[in-house]
Amino acid sequence: MGTKRSIKCVTGEKLSVPPGFVSLTAFTLKRKAADSTAVGDESEPEAVYAPLNNGDIEKFKASLVHRPWICSDQFDRIPHEHDSDRSVNELVTSRRHPKVSCLPTLDDAPVFRPTEEEFKDTLKYIAKIRPKAEGYGICRIVPPPSWRLPPSLLEDDKASKFTTRVQKIDRLRHFYFNHEEMEIKMPKVEHGPEFTLKSFKKYADDFKAQHFGKNGTVIDRRGPIIARIEDEYWRIIEKPSKEVKVLYGANLGSGFSDLDNPAKSRAEYVESGWKLKNINKLSGSLLPFGCYNNSDISSPQLFIGMCFASQGWINEEHHLYSITYLHSGDPKICYGIPGRYCFKFLEIVKKMYPQLLKHPELLHELAPQLSPSLLMSEGIPVCRCVQNPMEFVVTFPGAYHTEFSCGYNISESAFFAPFDWLSHGQDIVELYAEHCLKTSISHDKLLLGAAIEAVSAQRETLAFRNNSVNNRLWTSACGKDGILTRVLKSRVRNEGIRRSHLCDMELSSALDDLGVTTKLECTICSYDLYLSAVSCSCSPNTYSCLRHAKQLCSCPWSSKHFFFRYEITELNLLVEALEGSLKAIHSWTKKKVQQGALQPLDSDVKSSQKDVVISPVQNVVVLSDDEDDPHCC
Repeated sequence: MGTKRSIKCVTGEKLSVPPGFVSLTAFTLKRKAADSTAVGDESEPEAVYAPLNNGDIEKFKASLVHRPWICSDQFDRIPHEHDSDRSVNELVTSRRHPKVSCLPTLDDAPVFRPTEEEFKDTLKYIAKIRPKAEGYGICRIVPPPSWRLPPSLLEDDKASKFTTRVQKIDRLRHFYFNHEEMEIKMPKVEHGPEFTLKSFKKYADDFKAQHFGKNGTVIDRRGPIIARIEDEYWRIIEKPSKEVKVLYGANLGSGFSDLDNPAKSRAEYVESGWKLKNINKLSGSLLPFGCYNNSDISSPQLFIGMCFASQGWINEEHHLYSITYLHSGDPKICYGIPGRYCFKFLEIVKKMYPQLLKHPELLHELAPQLSPSLLMSEGIPVCRCVQNPMEFVVTFPGAYHTEFSCGYNISESAFFAPFDWLSHGQDIVELYAEHCLKTSISHDKLLLGAAIEAVSAQRETLAFRNNSVNNRLWTSACGKDGILTRVLKSRVRNEGIRRSHLCDMELSSALDDLGVTTKLECTICSYDLYLSAVSCSCSPNTYSCLRHAKQLCSCPWSSKHFFFRYEITELNLLVEALEGSLKAIHSWTKKKVQQGALQPLDSDVKSSQKDVVISPVQNVVVLSDDEDDPHCC
């Protein structure tokens, strides 16, 4: 069905079973060529589409209990006293522990190798592989041989100084705890020294040589094999014997070249969606519709790592897609959990760390670094992949994922939101509001912006018979069964219910420019207020959502004032336009032209005894004769 990947204990010592312990063989550790090579020489496995197989969970739990070298009971370890006076220059004195922690067999994340033609359309290709890959949480994409980037500006060492951050690997499992007061809090960012890329690479190489060498010398000049690094990383996480600090650089902008002149660089590279600067400029990429001027969530971010530098288990904000490109350096090892297990993952974290029940906001920012062994013993499937330079890793909505570097490397990540993400977006916004969590984007702004863009595409198709690729893409999300139509219709229905519960709708006015350039949030639950808001004369600059209108203040109801960006009748008209009603498209267009929101077309949509039908197969707009249709003009 598919290849399996096992990690081999490479210390050379035979791990015998101590007296009094039961000998079990729940896992057979096999040597694989890819794990026996030095870092940077890993061979590429073929595409794997095997279903996840967790085995017998109860036997697995029992095997962990009877295997003392797998640290299954180190859940309540509290870190040692914090030594803030130690210099970061002492990090290179870290040394590998002679005993390694072996991991169980993990499923390989699927690997895809697009053809030259498939690689031309980024979002279309990711949508194509989604049915096979989404069940794993992550997948790896190997570009075709022609994908060779122009030199990066990062190669100019003088222009690439950056300030590092300190990461304590031995505390990633318990980083929430302040051990003196036993309080729960997100740890503060500890800044390290400033480096150039050249000096940071030397620092990272020295650390790796010191940690895996013997008496400060490197045993194998090719470097430690990936399996050895992976075993050592999880040993430090599960059973640390001393403090291990590393440095990394984050949020440094893009590492892709800015040579956007086709005369200096290939045009296909300049315009490619795989150049992560461009992914949110592509047609059908919805994330920019929900962003504000001061938001950087739609911009790619650079990560400069060294051996063990990690990103802990994390679920992307708003359950967005993410894509990571490894520019250069040593590989990364990535782990993924399918999105359908995201809430079960949180339940396990809450069970292990009950103190976090009082701080749900921390769970949604970053989770403790739990080992794959522990997660699999709790019934959560975990897959793994090794990301090599010039390869992409895609994370699907809702999937928890983690990664760490095998050595010095430069990678870049970006968020994006194609049409199929819409069904995830609204659900997670409601969940955030339940826990009073702030949001990074306005989902209503995104949804309305995408709907208006889709109606404009329908309008162009009808007015000019312009069946362009862009228009076909937008109309493919329309129709009565289209994803955009269904999500907007559900949101409008919920908004209508909330408005109907208000006692006095006469005390209302238009939102106008309020919340257009700056994000407006409920002061109680942080819910996005792009569609509607409530304020009171006692505090005119404070707003709440409709659900918390009564909790805003103790003033009488007559002092409350309601703001609406659209009337419910307008929103229903927009839904009808997305469904394909020609009359609704014409009415919406006419209204927006009168408001100055749209430019009139020479051959604008006219009243007609025809209705629009969205073809789900061909993704085109056609006209059908139907004189009895109630939407006809």
